[in-house]
Amino acid sequence: MPQIVDWLDRVLMSPDDEMLIKTVRGEVNEFMQSFPMYVERLSTVG
Repeated sequence: MPQIVDWLDRVLMSPDDEMLIKTVRGEVNEFMQSFPMYVERLSTVG
């Protein structure tokens, strides 16, 4: 999980940099799309 450490480091080293935080947020959201939560539950709902 070196990528997660990098995101944390970048934000913690520049906590007032709103543009950096927005960039990291976008990178995290893009990364998370590869890991949908509760897919097995969604198929049984309804």
